[in-house]
Amino acid sequence: MLDARLRLSVMNDARAVFAMREGGSAESESGGKMATPAKRTRAERNIPLRDWTKVLDLYTACMKHVHELIEDAELLLTNARYARALFFALTASEEFGKAQLVADFFNDCVSPEEFWRGFRSHSLKLAYVRRLVELPGATIVYDEERVRSLRDLRDAALYVSVGDDYAAVTPNSQITPEQATDAVRSWRRW
Repeated sequence: MLDARLRLSVMNDARAVFAMREGGSAESESGGKMATPAKRTRAERNIPLRDWTKVLDLYTACMKHVHELIEDAELLLTNARYARALFFALTASEEFGKAQLVADFFNDCVSPEEFWRGFRSHSLKLAYVRRLVELPGATIVYDEERVRSLRDLRDAALYVSVGDDYAAVTPNSQITPEQATDAVRSWRRW
C-alpha cells in the first residue's frame, strides 16, 4: 500500500504552492521557507486549484497499480510464468513513469501535452522513469529511443510473433527465466 506519508508530503507541497500563489509564504514542517522559483514566477498553473485533489488521487492510483503489478509479477515468477512475469514487471515500470509524470505535471514541470501523451505512449512512460534533470535551468530530459529495447522486450513477453518460414515465435521461447527474475527482483530493491 502507498505510504501515507508520501501522500501527505505531496499535499503539503500543494498547500505551499497555493500559499505562495496567493501572495503569502509557506512554511515547511521543519519551519524553513519553501520557494520554487518556477512556481513563484509563473502567473498561472497548468491545473486549476479545484482539480488538485483529483490529480493527487490520480498519482495515488498509479502508484497503487504499480504495487499490484509487482505483486502479480512475483506470483507469476513463482509459478514459472516467466514471459508474463517480465511483462508485468516492465508494465509496472511504465506505470511508475506515469506516476512520476503526473507528479511533475502537478508541480508544473511538464506540459499538459506531455501529461496527456503519457497516458498513450509506452515509450514515453518507460523513458520518463530514466529521465535526467539538466542544470542550469532544471530541464527534464528523457529519450524515448533509449528505451526501445525495453519496449521490444515487453512486446516479446506478451505477443506471439512470426519468424522465418511462418514459424511461431512464442513469448516463452523468447524470455528466459533469468530475464524475468532480474526484472521482478529489480523492483524488490524499491
